[in-house]
Amino acid sequence: MTSLPTSRPRVRPGRPPAGRRSLIGLLSANAISLSGTQISLIALPWYVLSVTGNAAQTGLVAFCGMTPYLLLRALGGPVIDRVGGRRVSIGSDLASAVVCGLIPLLHAGGALPLWLLFALTALTGAARGPGDAAKGALVPQVARDSGVTLERLSGLTGTVNRLAGAIGPAIAGAVVALSGPLPAVALDAASFALSAAIVAATIRDASAERAVDHDASYLTRLGAGVRFLRGDTVLLSLTLMVTATNMLDNGVMTVVVPVWARDNGGPAMIGALTTAVSITAMAGSIVASAIGSRMPRRATYFTCFLLGGAPRIALLALPVDPWLVVVVWAASGLCLGFVSPILSATMYERIPESMMGRVSALTGTLSVAGTPLGGPAGGGLIALVGLSAAAWTHGVTYLAATILPVLGPSWGRAPEPEREPEPGLVSTAAGARTP
Repeated sequence: MTSLPTSRPRVRPGRPPAGRRSLIGLLSANAISLSGTQISLIALPWYVLSVTGNAAQTGLVAFCGMTPYLLLRALGGPVIDRVGGRRVSIGSDLASAVVCGLIPLLHAGGALPLWLLFALTALTGAARGPGDAAKGALVPQVARDSGVTLERLSGLTGTVNRLAGAIGPAIAGAVVALSGPLPAVALDAASFALSAAIVAATIRDASAERAVDHDASYLTRLGAGVRFLRGDTVLLSLTLMVTATNMLDNGVMTVVVPVWARDNGGPAMIGALTTAVSITAMAGSIVASAIGSRMPRRATYFTCFLLGGAPRIALLALPVDPWLVVVVWAASGLCLGFVSPILSATMYERIPESMMGRVSALTGTLSVAGTPLGGPAGGGLIALVGLSAAAWTHGVTYLAATILPVLGPSWGRAPEPEREPEPGLVSTAAGARTP
């Protein structure tokens, strides 16, 4: 990894150093854009439901936003490596702000038929995908610039993301209740513009320091990223593990827990479980950001997933006091929040800097690609075998998915040995090299 500079730049009085400024900027941009996205995820379906009263069309607007998002997030990696994560993040956020802002403007002018709303939602998702991938690809650069470990920055990023996921829906509910869904969408557009401004003002342009393949085509660069991910057994196994656990968690939260809560306290118990695991997961991420770099990664990963993964799900199959379940879920959240930054740091370190955009975009997309399937799969399983057997099945599958990466090749603190540069790679600045 690139060494930190030994000399300190001159800093204006009262202004944060450049490195710390980039750290604050990336975290702030993530928090603002993710909170805004959460607002639209609630406001747009509510608008369609209130206008049409049709549940199928309400589901379609969510599909229109998510499908282009996943596709463009995966395919944007070569562009990120070519022009830089900072530029892609700014450009994507500005494009999202424009397209998202058109929705309330057209509605105010009486020129927003349903088909156009679906089209604009798809375009917003398409613009947002590369932007989210670019912010993820900026993590190693910002960690170097700010002089913090990957574990610390990953822990802070995870905490911010969870906080945005909790705050965004609350803001959306309040704005929609007070002024309707379209003003909430306008707020989302403003959040994208603000995110772009923050990234532009706080994160330096490091494109001149990267090795860029000027001759290879887009498909060649994309294929190189796919081959790298496929060839790194540890990185691939960890990515597939996250894919599987995200899908299982979605099934548990959207189907298994509600069915369990029907006979164990009702909706209040769903809220208690969700709140408990969310708060302790944020606490775990904060603790890991402080001490995670000193922990043995493989042992920490195994211990945290063993204690925090399968047991909380399997407990839903047992006739125990519901409040005991809440306590166990709170402890599980602490474990899972703690391991997340360590897992992210391990994955980042295995990716060469020249491929950071491509490979991190692919791993990020794969990690959430199966999530929408979790609910239907969980519901179908409960219909076939009942709640108890479904909970056990989810727990055992979760355990298997999290143990498999431990059984593979060694993955510790050090990154993989450096690969040979791709053919045609030339430096864009004297002295730059391909990691």
